[in-house]
Order: sequence, then structure tokens, then C-alpha cells
Amino acid sequence: MLHRHSSSRTSRSRLRGAASATVRRRRPATTPLALLVALGLVMSACAGDDTEDGAPAATTDPPTTTSPEEADESPDEGEAAVGERSEQYSDDQWWLCRPDRDDDPCDVDLDSTDLTEDGLGAEVVRDPVDSGVDCFYVYPTVNLTGGGNADPLEDDTAERGVATAQASRYSDVCDVWAPLYRQLTLDAFGAENVAELREIAYEDVRTAFLHYLSERSADQPFLLVGHSQGTGMLVRLLQEEIEPDDELLDRMVSAHLIGGGVAVDEGSTSGGTFERLELCTSSDQVGCVVAFTTVGPDPDESTLARWGSAPDGEQRACVNPGAPGGGVGGADAIVAADLGAVAGFEAPTPWLSLGDLLVAECVRIGDASVLEVRPTDAATSAEVAEALLAMTTNVPDWGLHISEMSLLAGSLAAMAAAQVAAATD
Repeated sequence: MLHRHSSSRTSRSRLRGAASATVRRRRPATTPLALLVALGLVMSACAGDDTEDGAPAATTDPPTTTSPEEADESPDEGEAAVGERSEQYSDDQWWLCRPDRDDDPCDVDLDSTDLTEDGLGAEVVRDPVDSGVDCFYVYPTVNLTGGGNADPLEDDTAERGVATAQASRYSDVCDVWAPLYRQLTLDAFGAENVAELREIAYEDVRTAFLHYLSERSADQPFLLVGHSQGTGMLVRLLQEEIEPDDELLDRMVSAHLIGGGVAVDEGSTSGGTFERLELCTSSDQVGCVVAFTTVGPDPDESTLARWGSAPDGEQRACVNPGAPGGGVGGADAIVAADLGAVAGFEAPTPWLSLGDLLVAECVRIGDASVLEVRPTDAATSAEVAEALLAMTTNVPDWGLHISEMSLLAGSLAAMAAAQVAAATD
């Protein structure tokens, strides 16, 4: 059983059999300049507020649920299951990722190659472990056109791509469960019936989570992970389903709520969005929230207003996973190696790590509270420095929102590992 949520809960022991890494050295190669430039421009698109233009569309029937007693499946070993069985999410096609699914986009080869100012460095081979913890992941907006609610069963190519880019790194320390859901398309955020469309999307996420609970034992620990629209869904799930339930709250290792509108009372780590949950202030604190919105150096006012603002008396939450106690921390960006094709560059692993080339820091710029990602002094050549600058250039009105989970991938995974270790004793 997990400890009760508290700002002072820290690790008492490390996770048994923590993920190990084998390092193989490679000879330096030429710097993949075009690759680095592309990193800030190529990622799955997503949206997190109601300011986008769009049009209403027809909706589909809501899912149905059954009680655990009515279901013919049995939960994992342990205490009796909680939650509600769902006809919709009893169907495997409604799951993007789950531990027993074949061809799981969240369960992929995580080996990476370090990129430095001199080119290729060390090759790191990951050895994931069975920590006994689940991650429940809700993906961002990947359906860009059409209005209304997306039909993920029609074509889930974009959903699979973003799950690999964002959630697979968590599979190093947890079993990832990720439902498909009828999210709002990008065109739908400005629709007159946006509230109705959002309700359909949220009901899918809620139903999927309750179904997930019904398949697991009543003491199964879990970590929530969301980005953008996915974060918005998880915020409401926390407010309505988890915060009011002491047992569920006790099972929650942490909530990584990236690229959303989480806020706290001005100058505080609590209040604002949540009644009981607090922001994490150390890497091994559990039962807390990791939240941030990301910009590059010198963001314009419209970007800050969109991603750094909060209601009066509150401030936008900012927890730097590389330095949750404050200050500068390594971003540890990890990106897909196939982006190197733009430079004719072939990496020996599926992923590239830019661990020493970018740092992150929570900053206040006027009334805005944001996580600033910027290049380090490690780039000794003008070409690399120019590429890193392009990578961290703010997209107008969007900052680094589209690529932020890749830019912080390594530090988010490391913090998740520390929290899992602290929660499992």
C-alpha cells in the first residue's frame, strides 16, 4: 500500500532491481546539424485550451458499463477489484497500449545514442524492469481536422505515433495502459457545442480508467501521465474520481500533467486546481503533481499569455523534473533517431539523447510562470549552437508545447523512476 499523499513523503528505499543501463562507446561522428534543427519542428500536434477555431459535429452513443460482479473476467491476484467493467473497453481495439496487447506502441526498444557537441557518443541499452506499478496515459490532440469528436477506430496511426514518442519512455519503470478516446479534434475547440464534445471525450477517459481499475487488484499502484488535451482529461478525473477517494489517492504514485492549465495559489505549491494534491518538490516525492508548460528563451507576450497565465490570486504550476526543488536542471531530451534522415544521418539505436545540450528552469516572466528550455554552453561549435537555438525557438503562440515531452523525456522518466522506487517498498 502506498503512503498517504504528503509534501514530505520521500524515498525510504530504492526500487528492487532498478532499471540498469549498459554503455557502449562509439567513435565520434559528424554533428547532425539538420537533425537538431528538425527537433524543434517535428512532433505530433496537440492543443490544450478552448481558443482554437472549429465547427460542431455529430456525436456517437455513450459507452456502457457493468459492475465487477456482472463481468466474466477476473482481476489480478490481490484484493477485490474496484471500478466498473465497460463493454467498450472490454474490447481490445479500444486500447492503444496495455501490457497484454501485441504490437504495443508504448512497449518498444528504448536504446538510445548520446549526441554531443562532437557528434555520436555513447550507446545506452535500456533494461526495463517489472516494478509492479502501472502508468495510465492519455494522449494529446492528434486529430487536427474534421470538427467534433474523433473516431480513433477509423485510423489510429497518429495516436500510435504520439504514444511511442511520449509514453514509451515510461515503460522503463511501469506497465503503460493507454485508452483510445473520442477526443476533440483541433478544429472543434472553437465550436459552439465544445462543452458537449468535451463531455464525450472525458466520459471515454473516465470509463476507461474505471474499467482499468476493475481489471487490477484493489491495491495496485498507478502513475498518471497526460499531455495537453490528455492533461485536461486527467485533471478532471483527479478532481472528480481520485481526490475524493482516499483509497485511490493512496494508490497514486504521482500525476505527470504536462502542457495543461494546472495552477496553484500564488507563491504556493498547493491550492488552485486541486483541493488536496500538491506540487512535487523533490524527485522521489510521491502522491504529488508534476506539471509545467514550456517555452524557449525570450518568449513573446502571446505565448506567455497562453501558456503561463493563471486566474487572479493563482500562478501556473511549474515543476522542473530535472530540478523539482528549484533551479536549473538537465532537460535530457530524447527524440526518435529517424529524424536524422533529414541530414542523411543513421543512428545505431531507435532514439537519440541530447542529455548535456539543453537545460530547463522554472522562471517568472511578469505574471507568467513557465518552464524555460535553453541550450547549454556544451555546444562548442557555431553549427551546434545554431541548431540548438533553432530547436528551442518559440513557435508563435505555442512556445515549445508541441515538442515539450520529448525535450524533457529523460528527466521525466528519471523522476518517474525515483517516484516508483519511493512508492514501492
